[in-house]
Amino acid sequence: MTLPFSWPVLLLLGSIAQGVLLALLLLLRKKNQLANRFLGLLLLGFSLWLLDGFFVIGGIYRQDANYYFLPIFYSFSFGPLLYFYVRNLVNADFRFRGHQLWHFLPVVLQASLYGFLTLQSYAFRRWFWMEVHLPFTYGLEFYGTLLSLTVYGLAAIGLLRRYQHWLRENYSEYSRIRLQWLRTVLVLILLLCLLWTGDVLFSQLYWTEQWESIHSAALSLIMLVLGIGGIRQDSLGEVRYEPPPKRESAPEIDPQLLERIVHRMEREEDFREPDLSLRKFAVLLDTPPRKVSQHINHGLKQSFVDFVNTYRVAAVKERIRQGALEDWTLLAIALEAGFNSKATFNRVFRQLAGESPGEFAKKAS
Repeated sequence: MTLPFSWPVLLLLGSIAQGVLLALLLLLRKKNQLANRFLGLLLLGFSLWLLDGFFVIGGIYRQDANYYFLPIFYSFSFGPLLYFYVRNLVNADFRFRGHQLWHFLPVVLQASLYGFLTLQSYAFRRWFWMEVHLPFTYGLEFYGTLLSLTVYGLAAIGLLRRYQHWLRENYSEYSRIRLQWLRTVLVLILLLCLLWTGDVLFSQLYWTEQWESIHSAALSLIMLVLGIGGIRQDSLGEVRYEPPPKRESAPEIDPQLLERIVHRMEREEDFREPDLSLRKFAVLLDTPPRKVSQHINHGLKQSFVDFVNTYRVAAVKERIRQGALEDWTLLAIALEAGFNSKATFNRVFRQLAGESPGEFAKKAS
């Protein structure tokens, strides 16, 4: 058997090796452990899927038909693994339960079919290819994978969108746990589904191995970003996202509690803690977090993050007016006020003050 050493073959082989390595690193990683197991299995499934493309581009199928129907296809697991990765990442208390196994029933059937075919004679596999797979199961598998990945991908994006909204109500600083990189990757995966759809439409008219190379390269890029993003992702062990009730009547505002909330923030300056969360602030008030959130949202007409950042920006302005820039840098003043990065400080200050910190400092001097 000969293997052409062309760029597509070498790049695809490198992508498969890279995917397997990233999968192993994620499976062995202790940080975000359960979430990374879902992601590691997903990357392993992607790598095996790419192996089929490698057999096509490398001409291996043409040289030895026994490579057909190897048990390397687990594409019905892509969507569920992706969704449960996101679901576990945003809630460290999430545990995969037996009643959720039905999500993986299609991939069990898929794996069983390929396992059965691998054990059969070449004559039987050839008959299955010509009489069953080409006219029926190939399309069922491909379009089923496409539909599954699209549905679960959309569900994951919706979950992330709700999670990011929830962060604004529960954290004063959330840049490290916002998961914007993951939302971008999910959008890319949906675009990949569109690419695969186009691949099917165009390949029926004009098929070349270039189509295989294009979507293999796209999947390789997504694997790389997913793997590195998963490894670099900070631990979300303290995040306990739970979807709020769909409909909630306007709560009754207690003026005394509202006064306590404002008085506590002004007197104790809790905003200076960079990682202040709604849960921590509620403990300081000895009040349920949900009740504190309702009073900030409906009583002060602010999200928790805007409530805290309003005090931080005010503290920075006051320090600048007092002449602190003679001995301090703007960043040092921002860190003292509770901001944890220059980028966040500049963005929030401009959003709430209507001008950059530098512009305000020039006017105040």
